Amino acid sequence: MASIPRADTHVHSRFSVDSTADPLEVCRAAVDAGLQYLCFAEHVDLDPRDDGYGYFCWDAYRRAVDETRERFAGRLDILLGLEIGEPHRYPREMERLAALGPDVLIGSIHWLPEGFVGDRAVCRTMGIGGLFRAYYREMLDAARHGGFDVLAHLDFPKRYHGRAPEDAETAEAIGAILAEAAAGGLALEVNTSPLRKGRHECTPDIDILARYAATSPTPRVTLGSDAHTPEEVGAGLDRAQDLVRRAGAGPVGIYRARRFIALS
Repeated sequence: MASIPRADTHVHSRFSVDSTADPLEVCRAAVDAGLQYLCFAEHVDLDPRDDGYGYFCWDAYRRAVDETRERFAGRLDILLGLEIGEPHRYPREMERLAALGPDVLIGSIHWLPEGFVGDRAVCRTMGIGGLFRAYYREMLDAARHGGFDVLAHLDFPKRYHGRAPEDAETAEAIGAILAEAAAGGLALEVNTSPLRKGRHECTPDIDILARYAATSPTPRVTLGSDAHTPEEVGAGLDRAQDLVRRAGAGPVGIYRARRFIALS
C-alpha cells in the first residue's frame, strides 16, 4: 500500500462558496506534496438555506480545470468532481449534473430538516444522539437513492461534535447504510479533515471501514483531504491509507468518467 500512487480526491477551490483558493495554486501544492492525482470536488449546494445556494457555475469551473490540465500536463493528473449535498432530495438536478460529464459525483449530507449538521445550537436542541440518528437517516436515504459514485465522510457530524453514541441503534443505522452502499456499488470516502479540526481519527473510523469491507463483495475506497486551502492539499493521506490497510477495506482508487480505477 505504501508505494501506490498518491491521490487526493476531495479538494475545493474558489468555485466552492467556502473557499478562496486559486485552482492553479491548489495544483502547485499537490505537485509539491508529491501527489500524482488530484480531484477537485466543488460544492453544489442545493438547499436554499445554504450560503452556497446558487453559487456554483459549471462553465467557469470547467474552463478553470481545463487550464490547470494544460499547465500541469505530465506532472499531475487532474480530475473534475462535484460534491452534491443531499443528493436524494434533488433527483432532477442530479440528472442534470451527471449529464455535464464530471469524472465523479460525491454524495454528502450537510443539512438536516432541523438545520446544518455542524451547528452547535442544532446539536444542543436535538442532542448528539438525536442529531446522529437524523443524519444517518438522511445518509441512508441518499445511499438508497444512489445516482452518485462516492459516499462522503460517513460519520461527518463527529468533525464538529465528537463521536456518535455507541449504542445498538447507531450500529444498526451504520450497518444499513453500508449494506445500501455495497448493493449500489458506492465507494466509501476516507476524509482526513477531522485531523485538522482537533479530532484524532478520520471519517469514517477504522471500525466502520472494517464493517464496510465485510459487507461489500467489491469494496472501493477513495481518500480525500477535503482541503479548502492549498496548504491543506494532501494532508493526512498517508494516515488514511494506513487506516484502509488495517481495516482491509481496499482497493484505494480514483474515478475517471464515473468509473472506478484501483490504484492499489
